[in-house]
Amino acid sequence: PFQFIAPTWKRMVKNYPDLGLTIEGRFDAAQQARAIPAFTAENMRGLEQSLGRAPSRAELYAAHHFGLDKALAVIGADPATPVAAFFGKKALKANKHLAKARTAGGVMDLLATRVGKSGQAAPSLDELGYQRHETVLAPDLPGFTASDAIGGGYGSAALRGAAGDDELS
Repeated sequence: PFQFIAPTWKRMVKNYPDLGLTIEGRFDAAQQARAIPAFTAENMRGLEQSLGRAPSRAELYAAHHFGLDKALAVIGADPATPVAAFFGKKALKANKHLAKARTAGGVMDLLATRVGKSGQAAPSLDELGYQRHETVLAPDLPGFTASDAIGGGYGSAALRGAAGDDELS
């Protein structure tokens, strides 16, 4: 249900041993489901620290889709900045929706449309029912899914790209 590029998955395995993730489990739905809440919480905290405020749903989705650093670059850019300033040719070819967006502002508008409620802030970790357990943040709500965290059903934890396009997340 969730896509993780290899470097992101390796980091999740290393940083969250309590989740029982394995390198071989990158494509295992059960392991992905255990990893995505921690991944989402990392992005929430990183966005809040960098932006100095709660992120919007579109901003959280940007971090989810592009990785935190790339999302912050897009979010902080002049809205007229061409997408090629952020994404390589391989990534744009594999993600035609980004190429069609053309600019940083267009990308954020596209993401806002995908998650709906564009101006609405993403739910806080408390609102999502997160409880801190040592280094792991885990959801404590029955039926919680990662798409609840980002406000839509677009659960990919990495931008699609060709092999070796590791700068994407």
